[in-house]
Amino acid sequence: MFSGVQSHFYARPDKNLSVRKIFKPLYILLTIFGLFPYSIKFNNKSGVTIIPKSMIINSLCAFSYVLFMTSCFAVHVVYDYETIGKNLMATQLMTQFNYELENFSFIVFCIAAYISAFTNRFKLVKILNDIENMFEQSNAHVEPNLKFLRFKVNVLMMGFLTFIFLLQLCMNFTRTAPLSKMIFVLVTCTLPQMIQFTVLLFYYFLILLLVVLLMTIRVKISKITKTKTFAEAKLLSLQYLESLYIRVFEVKSDINTVFQAQILVTIIQSFHTIVSDSHFIYYGVVIEKNIPLHPILNCTVWISYHIAKVFILARSGTILKEEILKVGQTLHNMPTENHDIRFLLEIQHFSMLMSHQNNDISAYGFFVLDTNLMSQIISSSAMYIIILVQFDKQ
Repeated sequence: MFSGVQSHFYARPDKNLSVRKIFKPLYILLTIFGLFPYSIKFNNKSGVTIIPKSMIINSLCAFSYVLFMTSCFAVHVVYDYETIGKNLMATQLMTQFNYELENFSFIVFCIAAYISAFTNRFKLVKILNDIENMFEQSNAHVEPNLKFLRFKVNVLMMGFLTFIFLLQLCMNFTRTAPLSKMIFVLVTCTLPQMIQFTVLLFYYFLILLLVVLLMTIRVKISKITKTKTFAEAKLLSLQYLESLYIRVFEVKSDINTVFQAQILVTIIQSFHTIVSDSHFIYYGVVIEKNIPLHPILNCTVWISYHIAKVFILARSGTILKEEILKVGQTLHNMPTENHDIRFLLEIQHFSMLMSHQNNDISAYGFFVLDTNLMSQIISSSAMYIIILVQFDKQ
């Protein structure tokens, strides 16, 4: 049993890595939450294959999660409004409304995530197969990058999710509240929070795979002119890299289509939470001055969660753009002497293709995921907090 678990998280130096082996721990987590519509096989040389009739069980799992969280949210709202004024987090109607709106946004995200996963179920499998095929066709320079990617998935991503889960349990069950309230928070806050982080890390993992492929293209472009081969072979190599680059962008478009609804909900939710929880901290520390440390600390942790979500989204778009820029710089730095006209025209065609490609990842065109997203969220949140403070009656 231990060796079976170890095989998913550690590979011997002499054992070849593949996208399927790296993705398997994350796939298990997605299956537990019902976020992957199909059960798939990883031991097939033709790529990821769907297990027949597996969608029925996964659909029931997803529907059970949504129904359970929605029902608990409705009961949680009734419970909170019956006890309004009796706990520190619900001393004001507006504070209570913001709290319920935050919980409702979690439900909206989960519904959007499950609907998007099941409506794009074939596209998800296609994305994995396309990426796997591209890695198999260009495996000469990806092994070190895959090892580092495996470390990111198994240690950083899984460790991050475990830390978030344990921290949420600690913050929830150390509050001075009835056990029923703790259970409601566990179901309507902690569980959707873990589902949200799992979806975002799955999206980030797919972007990292594309970045590794772009790194491979960049390395191979830089080696074309250094190798002593015939002009026809160099031309064919460059044409192959151009076709690989086009396939990478097709997969990028598919990833954007699958995840843009979840990205949009996450950005709106993060902005609302940062503003409302920051104002609650201000109100408790500056105005009330008698609110215990635990609610203040809880709001601080939740603000940190949402900043981390925005950072994941912004970082994904940034690293993809940076690697695309590096590919373009490598292409432009290719020496033009001692090459025939066909090779030079192919370089120009590749360069024109890159200049006309849309490098952005966006949420229905409302938000572009790059470094500006983080600064926009923080600056806009600070502006709204200042407005709320100025309009505070006390």
